[in-house]
Amino acid sequence: MRSISNIFKKNPKINFATLRQQFHQITNFHEKTAFLSSNYQLIYNYLSGFSIDNSTVEYTKNYLNDALIRFFNTLSLLPEIKTHSKLLEIGSNPYLQTILLQKLFSYDITQTNFFDYDVYNSQVKKFSQTITNSSLHESYKFDSILYNLEVIPHPIKDNSFDIILFSEVLEHLVVNPLKIFSEFQRILKKSGYLLITTPNAARLTNIATLLKGENIFDLYHPENGIFGRHNREFTLKELEFILSLNNFKIVFANTYDRYDYDQIDIFSVGYHGLKKIDYKKSDLIHKIKQINGNTNNIGDNLYILCQKV
Repeated sequence: MRSISNIFKKNPKINFATLRQQFHQITNFHEKTAFLSSNYQLIYNYLSGFSIDNSTVEYTKNYLNDALIRFFNTLSLLPEIKTHSKLLEIGSNPYLQTILLQKLFSYDITQTNFFDYDVYNSQVKKFSQTITNSSLHESYKFDSILYNLEVIPHPIKDNSFDIILFSEVLEHLVVNPLKIFSEFQRILKKSGYLLITTPNAARLTNIATLLKGENIFDLYHPENGIFGRHNREFTLKELEFILSLNNFKIVFANTYDRYDYDQIDIFSVGYHGLKKIDYKKSDLIHKIKQINGNTNNIGDNLYILCQKV
C-alpha cells in the first residue's frame, strides 16, 4: 500500500469538495475531529506550503505543528446554520485557519487584526495581506479591519454577525479584556454564536512545569510588543462564569490537549531555553488523584461555544 505522503506527491491538491461533503455529513463533534485528524497529513502538507507576506514556509510549518489539531477542534464546533451566514474572525493572521474556513464552510467572513504596540490606539484602518503557496500556484489576498479590541465601542454595527470566532486572542489582551463580551453581545444578531478558544491556565503541562519548579508564564517578546505575549490566561470555570454574566448561554464547554503527552515530551520554556519535564500524562494524573487533586478540564486549550440570549 502506498503511504499518504506518496499519494500526496502524486495528487498535491486535496479534493476539498469531497472533504467538505464528508465533513458535513458528520454531526458529532468527536467524530468530526477524528475525521479531520484522519486527514492530518494531507491537510498539513497543503497548508505548510503557504507563506504570508514577509514570512517563510518554515514559520508556517512551526505554526501548524502547534496549531493544526486546535484548528480541527475549532472547525468541528462551528454551528451548522444557514448558508452564507456572516462570521467575524477576530485575529485572522496568519490566515491558515481562515483558508480551512473558506474550504469547508460557506460563511461570509470578515477578518480583523491588530498589530500596534500602543494598547490605547483607537485608529481604525483597512489592511491587506497575501498568503501564497508557490508550489501549488495558489494565492489568497485577505482584507481585514485593523482595530484595537480594547477600545470600546468597536467599529462594527449592532446585530451584524451570526457568529464571532474569537480564537487564541483573549490571552493577548491587556487593559480590560472583559469589556469585550458586552461588545460581542451588541455585534451579534439575535441568537448568534460566540466560539472562543484560548490556552487553559490550569492545563496539565502547567501543573507538570510548576511541580518541577519551572516558570509557566510567557517570555517577553519585545519585537511583537505587549500584545505579542500571553498577558492573562483563564480556566474553563472562570470563563464560563464571565460569559454567563454577559448573558451568554453555554452550548459547549470543554478542554482538549494538542498532543498525547504519554507519547510526546512536555517542555518548559524559560530564559534558560527549553527544558524537558520528566512526567508522562498518565503518571501525573495518577499522582494528582492520589492527593485528591482535580483532573477535570486540564487540557491544553479551552473551547467554549455560547449563544446570545
